Amino acid sequence: MRHGQFARRFILSVTMISVLPLLLVMLAYGSFWYVESKEALERQLHKAKQLVPMMQKAWRLNDVAALHDQIDRILLVDGVVAVSWLDREQQRGVIQRAGFVVPDKAAHQEALLNEQGEQIGRIDIYTDLAAMPQNPWRELREGVVWIVATWLVLLIVLNWRFRSWVCQPLLQLSRYVEKGGLQDKPEPFSWQRHGGSSEDELDVLARELVALKQTAYQHVQQEKMGQSVLAEERDRLRSQVVARTHELDYLSRFQRLIGNLFQRFAVMPMSAVEAGLQQALAEVGRFLCVERVSLFQHDPELSHMRYTHEWVEEGFLPTIELLDEVNTRNFPWWMAQLQQGRVLQVDDPLQLPPEARAERDTLMAHGVRSLICMPLLSSEGLMGYITYDALRQPRRWSQEELTLLGITNTLFLSILLYQRRELQLEAARRSLEQYNRKLEMLSRSDELTGLANRRHFNEVRAQEFRRALRDNLPLTLLLFDLDYFKAYNDSLGHAAGDDALKVFADCLKQTFERGTDLVARVGGEEFAVLLPATATPQGVALAERLRATLQARQVHHPNSPVADSLTVSAGLVTLDPERHPDVDTLYTAADRALYEAKALGRNRVVSA
Repeated sequence: MRHGQFARRFILSVTMISVLPLLLVMLAYGSFWYVESKEALERQLHKAKQLVPMMQKAWRLNDVAALHDQIDRILLVDGVVAVSWLDREQQRGVIQRAGFVVPDKAAHQEALLNEQGEQIGRIDIYTDLAAMPQNPWRELREGVVWIVATWLVLLIVLNWRFRSWVCQPLLQLSRYVEKGGLQDKPEPFSWQRHGGSSEDELDVLARELVALKQTAYQHVQQEKMGQSVLAEERDRLRSQVVARTHELDYLSRFQRLIGNLFQRFAVMPMSAVEAGLQQALAEVGRFLCVERVSLFQHDPELSHMRYTHEWVEEGFLPTIELLDEVNTRNFPWWMAQLQQGRVLQVDDPLQLPPEARAERDTLMAHGVRSLICMPLLSSEGLMGYITYDALRQPRRWSQEELTLLGITNTLFLSILLYQRRELQLEAARRSLEQYNRKLEMLSRSDELTGLANRRHFNEVRAQEFRRALRDNLPLTLLLFDLDYFKAYNDSLGHAAGDDALKVFADCLKQTFERGTDLVARVGGEEFAVLLPATATPQGVALAERLRATLQARQVHHPNSPVADSLTVSAGLVTLDPERHPDVDTLYTAADRALYEAKALGRNRVVSA
């Protein structure tokens, strides 16, 4: 804004506002002078009218000198500028004051009458305010000039005083407000004003403006500071958002990895668990950017730990061969923490407590800068633990990572429990199979001799009978009976009889060695041998060899009429489909042959 513009506008406004009162004053003043002049003129006209009768007298007497004398006297009256007359012949005469113009209209008209009262003429008197001693128009002009001059002087004084009292202080105050704006600290403000020492509205305004500028400066500084703090906070929040976004993305990918591992192991066969566990350790280790992941499993007594699985990043030496088996009693502090289910977070091995000296030395010897150890704790107790080792540089773990590692630990614990259960089930299955085989063997064998019993013999002879008929192969059945065995028992006792039976069973096993041959004890001293794919001559030869083998063993028989040692009689039959339509028929034929051998004197082989 240009300096002084406000003052000019203010003076112009005051001038425009004061013109109307000035006009009203001038109108009132002019009206006053006009009314006063008219009244004065009326009074002078009244004086002139008093001279008219004398003029009438001179007119009637036709005294011209007296008439002019009276007209001059009328013209000497203030305000009268002319006197005119009109005679009977309508001749007009006018006498006017020098320097004035006769007005168009007479101020007073009066008829001239003779003695008889007849009109013999007319007299017109003309007046003019300008002919008054005090000219009202001149007085009015002078008054107006005086009023206007006074008004102008007042305006000039008002302008000067307004400029000095208002405009210049306001200009000074405006320059102070504009100086430096709101960015710079305001300087102290003072001014020199004319008009007394008392405080007025401008002083109050100046004080308020200074206070307002200082307050505005403080607000601007606070706003600056707030914007600076806001910018810093915005940058900090932006950094936090970016970091949190990366962290959430990292945790999301970690969750997907864990989910994939859970899905993979859910359908993994037991034979692939070991390889799958090794691969899972490698995937988790690579994702966490650690250099080594180790899995230790403990025996039931917790006296030793086995280093079962290890993943090591390329460029670092594996340690599983150095710590294949470690005595846990050498690390009491470590084991106490794990047995309580605590997660061991070691940011620096040197910061371990004094009682963990052995653990600290071991970690330092294996190049561990920091690690986190997750215990594998189940309802059965501590099954082991997994360590995630940072070998390049120390590593700090976030709470979210610890939570996800806890979920991962649950996965590995479930895998180990599943593996242990499967191994236990497999061991139980093998043991059950062994027991079943033993039971089956017991159910199929003779307890004393170890040979097949009668029930198993009956099952196999039926199968072999059907196979021989189907394949058109020979099948030979031998029945043996120890001669005078009851007398042997009666004379030597049942214990000696059992020993004799075992000796004979051993002879049977030595004679019939083929895997397809079935040797069974079918009675107290009766035995049967089933020879698949064997004809009669071979059967007879084997039976004779058995008889000779038994005699060679020289089992003493004190009450045998046949020989001094234990002997045996045998009946033999070879399958003939026409003669032996079923297995029972075949067995009956062999039993007849055995009976015939006994009838012929025993200690012999008879073929049916």
